[in-house]
Amino acid sequence: MTDWSVGSVTRSWWGGRRSAGVTDVAKPAEPGERSVSAENRQPGTTAWKLTKPAPLGVLEGFASRTAVDSGESFTLHVNTTAETFFATAFRMGWYGGMRGRRVWQSTNVPGVRQPGSILDPGTYTVRTEWPASMTVDTTGWPEGCYLLKLVSSDGYDQWVPITVRSHSAVGKTVFVNATTTWLAYNLWGSHNIYGGPGKEYARRSRKVSLDRPYDKNGNYFGWFELPMLGLAEKMGLDLAYATDFELHGDRDRLEGAAALIFAGHDEYWTTGMMDNAMWLRDQGTNLAFFGANTAYRHVRFEDSALGANRIMVCYKSDPDPIAETEPKEATRQWRSDPNYEPESMLLGVLYEGNGVKADFVVTEPDAWMFKGTKARRGDAFSNVVEVEYDKLIEGMPTPRPLQVVAESPVVSRDIATHAHACYYTVPSGAGVFSSGTLGWSVSLPEAARSKQNGPKAASFVERTTMNILQVFSEGPAGNKYPAKDNYDQYVRPLATDMQYDYDL
Repeated sequence: MTDWSVGSVTRSWWGGRRSAGVTDVAKPAEPGERSVSAENRQPGTTAWKLTKPAPLGVLEGFASRTAVDSGESFTLHVNTTAETFFATAFRMGWYGGMRGRRVWQSTNVPGVRQPGSILDPGTYTVRTEWPASMTVDTTGWPEGCYLLKLVSSDGYDQWVPITVRSHSAVGKTVFVNATTTWLAYNLWGSHNIYGGPGKEYARRSRKVSLDRPYDKNGNYFGWFELPMLGLAEKMGLDLAYATDFELHGDRDRLEGAAALIFAGHDEYWTTGMMDNAMWLRDQGTNLAFFGANTAYRHVRFEDSALGANRIMVCYKSDPDPIAETEPKEATRQWRSDPNYEPESMLLGVLYEGNGVKADFVVTEPDAWMFKGTKARRGDAFSNVVEVEYDKLIEGMPTPRPLQVVAESPVVSRDIATHAHACYYTVPSGAGVFSSGTLGWSVSLPEAARSKQNGPKAASFVERTTMNILQVFSEGPAGNKYPAKDNYDQYVRPLATDMQYDYDL
C-alpha cells in the first residue's frame, strides 16, 4: 500500500432487490495484454486533442458499437464535405500527463456526403441510415477507453468514443463509462431527452438512438470521466473497463470485481443496471459514485437496424405505452410508482435539486477517506458542490449503517437546503461512497474546471479520491472500515416545493 492510502460488518437494512473501405494499420499494434502501469509507460501524446473542431455537417461520425472486445471489428459511419478523411485511435489514460496514446491509424478514405437525419414524428427520435465508411479491426488494442479522432483533408477534426472492454474484472477496479447519459444529452439532429428545437420540452425525444453522431465534438467522457480515468491509471490500479451496457446485460464480465467506479454524471439506469449493481455490491464489490443525480431515470433499451440495445427509451412525465402491460419496465423515475425503488437504496443519498454552486463542507474529518487531507470539521472547499446535488432525505429507504461525512449548505431555486456525501457498508463487506455532487470529478487537478476552485479544493478532492480508489481496490472496504452510523444526526426532510420530475 502506498503512503497516500488510508471494512466487522454490522447488520443493516440493505436494499432487498432481486438478487466502404477496410482500413490499414499505420503502425504495428501494441500487445493487448499488459498491466495499467506498463501500458502507461508507453509513449504518450497530446495529438488526441481537437485543433479545428468541425462545424455541424462538415465532419461527423459514429461507431456501430459502444464497446468491443480486443480483436473484434466495428464500423465507422462518417459524413463529411471533405474529399478524404482518416481516423486515429487514441487510448486514453495517464501517459505522463499527456493522457493519450496512439494505437492505430487508418489510411485516407474518400469522403462521402451522407443522407440527412431521419426524425420519427411520434417519438421525436433522430437516427441515420448511413452506410459504413470503414471497418476498424481492434486486434492488439489494449483494453481501455478510446477516442477515435476523425481528421478531414480540409483540416477539421472530430471525436468518436468507443470502449475496448475487459473480458474479466476479477480482483480489478472497473471504470464504467456513463454511455446512457451521453446518449440522453446528445442533441445531434436538434432533439434529445430534454427538448427539441428551441429547447421545446413537448418535442423532446421519447426515444434516443445511438445511430447518429454526438454533438459538441464528442460527449461527457472528456468532461466528467477523463480526469478520473487519468488519476486511476496514474495510480497504477489494476483496472478493467466497461460501459453502462455491460452493467446492464453482461454481469459475468463484472463478477468478482473489487470495485466499480462511476466517475461523473450517470443518470439513466435500466433494470439490468440496477439489479446488477446491487447484486455485485451484495457479493462484496465496492461502489464509488463520484457524481450526483445517479440512477434517477428508469429507462429501457430497444434494438436498432445496427444492433441490439441501440435505442434508449425514456418517456419521463408522459405515459409510457407499456405502463399497463409491463409496469416494472415503464420509464419514469426510480422513486416513482409502479417501480418504486428510490436510488437511495443504492447510493444512500438521492437527488434533490440543481442549479447550485457551493462549497463542500467536511463534517466528519476523521472519516478514513479524508486521511492525509488535513481537513478539519467545518472546512469548506470552494465550489466542489456544483450543478446537481444529492441529499439524505427523510422517509426514503436507505442502507444502514450509513455515515454522512460532509454536509454542505446549498441554495437551489431560491430554497436553502443541504447536499450530503456519505459512505455505507453492507453485510457482504462492500463499501459504497457517494460524493453527492456533480462537481467532484471536474474539481480534480487535471480537470478543465478545477482552476476555478483553486489549489486547496483540487488537492483535497484528489487526495480523497485516491484514498477511496486505493481502499476500494483492495477488496470489501467494510471489513476494514465499517461505516459509523450517524444517520439520525444528518437526515433532513425534502426541501419545500422541490419537484422530483425536474432536472437538467
